[in-house]
Amino acid sequence: MSEAAYEPKGENLATMIKLPSFAATATQVDCDESITLDELTLFATPETFRALGLFFINAALDLDLHSKDHIHLQDSIENFSTDEHCDIILVNKKIVTAN
Repeated sequence: MSEAAYEPKGENLATMIKLPSFAATATQVDCDESITLDELTLFATPETFRALGLFFINAALDLDLHSKDHIHLQDSIENFSTDEHCDIILVNKKIVTAN
């Protein structure tokens, strides 16, 4: 089903996994120009990371099953607020090619 499988090894649950290539872009507040990221840092609680993980898993299924080209976090979170969250847009690389 998936190209990458998470298999914890030892006591470190954040073990390195094999992951197909991907890219990350971002926009700054009040700016429409995208920049390519080399590194992404998220500041959140473990509970929030688990919720984001569920979003990623459910969105991946939705992208595959319904051949969607993208999904927004803001459309999937009941209490989404631009003051408390940043939107995450997952783009289906099988459908959309990077510029």
